[in-house]
Parts: sequence; C-alpha cells; structure tokens
Amino acid sequence: MAVSNDQVGVVALLLLPYAAAAAWHRLPPSTTTTQRHLFSVAFTSLSWSLFFGWHGIAELLSSCLVLFAVMRLVGRRPYGPLLVTFMAMAHLSFNRLVKQLASFGDQSFDISAPQMVLVIKISAMQARELVVASDPIILASAVQEMPTLIEFLGYLFSFTGFVVGPAFSFADYRNFVGNKPPFDKTPDPWQPALERMALGIACLLAFVAMGRYSYHWAATPEFVAFPLYARLAYLQLAGLSVRFKFYGVWKLAEGACAAAGFGYSGRDPHTHRDNWDRHSNVNILQLESAQSLKVILDNWNINTAKWLRHSVYLRLYTYSSSAFVPFVVTFIVSAIWHGWYPGYYLTFITGALFTYTGRQVRRAVRPWVLLDTTGQRKIVYDWLTWATSLFAVNYLVAPFIVLSAQDGLQIWSATWYAGHVGMVVLLAVARFWAVAFKHLNSKNRKTE
Repeated sequence: MAVSNDQVGVVALLLLPYAAAAAWHRLPPSTTTTQRHLFSVAFTSLSWSLFFGWHGIAELLSSCLVLFAVMRLVGRRPYGPLLVTFMAMAHLSFNRLVKQLASFGDQSFDISAPQMVLVIKISAMQARELVVASDPIILASAVQEMPTLIEFLGYLFSFTGFVVGPAFSFADYRNFVGNKPPFDKTPDPWQPALERMALGIACLLAFVAMGRYSYHWAATPEFVAFPLYARLAYLQLAGLSVRFKFYGVWKLAEGACAAAGFGYSGRDPHTHRDNWDRHSNVNILQLESAQSLKVILDNWNINTAKWLRHSVYLRLYTYSSSAFVPFVVTFIVSAIWHGWYPGYYLTFITGALFTYTGRQVRRAVRPWVLLDTTGQRKIVYDWLTWATSLFAVNYLVAPFIVLSAQDGLQIWSATWYAGHVGMVVLLAVARFWAVAFKHLNSKNRKTE
C-alpha cells in the first residue's frame, strides 16, 4: 500500500508532541500559566504550518477569536451557549461542504480534522446551559469562570490533542496547566507514553500491511465476481484494516497526552497502580471482544461518544417518551459533525437502527439465556453476539468509508443486504421470543 504525503505529515504531527512534552517538563518552575498557554499555541501553529501551510491555522485562529468575542458578549445569556456552539459547528460544516463540492471524495488531510476536535471542546465549555443540570459529567466540564483569551487559545490549541484529539474538558486543561490535582504529583510518564506510541506505530504498520483490503475495491464490479461468502469475509478484513488506522492515530495521540503528564488519572484504589487512561480515545481489546454494538460504540472514539451522549442524547431523552427518537437524532448529529457525504448518513441512520435492534434482542433473549444454570447457553450466546456485532460494524461502515451513497449501496447489494436482512430477522425473533418467554413464565407460575 502506497503511503501519501498527507499520511506522513499526520504521523509527524502526532509524533512531534512527544518532543513538546519533553520540553514542557523542562520549563523553568517560574514559568507562568500564560507562558504555558503561549507555548502550546506557538508549538501547534508552527508544527501545523510546517507540514500543511499557514493558511488553515490562520483561519482557525481567526475563527476562535470571533467565537471568543461572541462568548464574552452573549455567553451567559440564555441563547448564548447555543449560538456559540452553532457558530462553531456551522464553520466546520461550511469547510467540509466547500471541500466536498470542489472535489467529491477528496480525503486529503486539512484543517477541518482538528476543527472537529475544537467543536467538541467549545460546545463542552458551553454545556452548563445546554443539558440537564443533574448531569455530573457535563457540570464538571462546563466553564464556571470565563477564561482569558490566552487561556482560551491555549485550551483549543493545546499540543496534547490538537490534530485528532483527544478532546478534553476545559476544567482538566486548567488544572493541568496550573499544576493542580491530580497533575501536581504525576509519576514519570515516559513508560506509559512510549508503550502507547509503540502500540500506535504497530497498528499503523498493520494498516499498511492490510492495504489490499479496501472498501473502495469492494465497490467495483470485480468484487461481485467472488462468491457471497468470500465477499462477506472480505468486508471483515476491510473493516479490521480501517480500524487499525484509527487505533494507530488515536494511540499515538494518547501517548503524547501521557508524555506531557496530562493522561494521568491518579492511582487505582484497588490495585494501587498508576492509571494513565484519563484521555483514552479507544479501548482496543474491549472493542474487538464486544458482544453488542453499544459496547463497540462505547469503546470507539470515546470522547466524541461522551460528547454526543451528554450534550445531545440525554438532553433529548428528557423530552422524549421513547429512546428511539433521541437515538436517531444523535446519530444524525454525529453524521453532520463528520461532514455532508451521503455515505455518512447511510451509516449513522442504519447504525441507529442496528443498535436499537441489538437492544431489543438482548432484552428479549438474555433473560432466557441466564436461566440456564449450566452456563452452556451463555457460552453460545456470547460467541454469537460477538460474531454478529463485529459483522454488523464491518458491514455498516462501508458507506462511511467510500463516502458515496451509490458506492455504499453497491457494496451492501453485493452482500444481498445481509446486514439489513439480518436486522429484520432479529427484530422478528426478539418480538416472538419476548412473547413466548412471557407466556412460558406465566404458565410456570400457574403450574406452581
């Protein structure tokens, strides 16, 4: 698989923060918090300009200055948080749309990638007025005291997560720069940092090695010439290849956070070991062994999932009589955040339906499985749910990767829409099983 200049630039931008982290630890004790903010802004701006030019970073800086001005003017008014969040999302959406109209399918790396992270950070700062007041996670991340301009820019342009995240809360950033708990007594960070860096590089090498397995090739007429079982197997390998790419970049970014000491989350009270998962964006083992789409989503792009759950889903859920509508709307918001390609919407809307189906099946079948005292049913159930969950993900993401609705539907049709057929069948089984199990329980009570 050929490696593009863009990909080399992205990997370089993910490795340079390790050097920045080393320099950060060597800053004199007399360094003020303002100087630390400026260090981040300067490093991020210069390193981005080195590989991708200064136009994008200048545009992003200008946008952030406008958003800061709006925050100062209307941030505490009832409509202020919504306005700031809407403006940040609108700028991202505009950039994505312009790029899409100029060159459909262009997947070159540009400033809109870190802009996605900035949207999460900015909306989290506005979150106090946007969500249910009892949500502890959002209340902890919301801004209680308006930051200065330098502090605001330092947060958004922090070298620990500018390119691909992780997106972290302003409260965490303020404590980190101010050397407050838990960052005042951070143990040596380099072992966990280098472990994550090594894992990230290994995943990227695996992605390159598996370059022959591509969803784009699955959209060609040659793909249809293979037997159905081979097509289905190919999609599993293509999905794994894509995941290796994301695992790689996220683990490199996570390692940079750890190297700076920002990934430290304190000592585990049970094992008494230091935890470095404060800003983990993916749990690889949990994801690959997941037995439901929900668990997969919970362990994939974790910080984005938290943002969507607490800023979108939970807020809608309080006003909805059903969980289904908030589910669908949350997936649509996620698609808009990613961009305007039709493939995104095919994936996210279908993903909402798949997730809903999985919940219905689990709710109907799992009680029957747990009645078996031998545990044999659970073994079969666990294997089946693991296999179907990974199959569903590898099937589901095809339009997301190829971007075009036509190509995405062509891939699905080449598999005879196996995922969609399976969804309908499983929904029918869940409904039947729920009725049958209820009838069986009722009959057993009468017998007793």
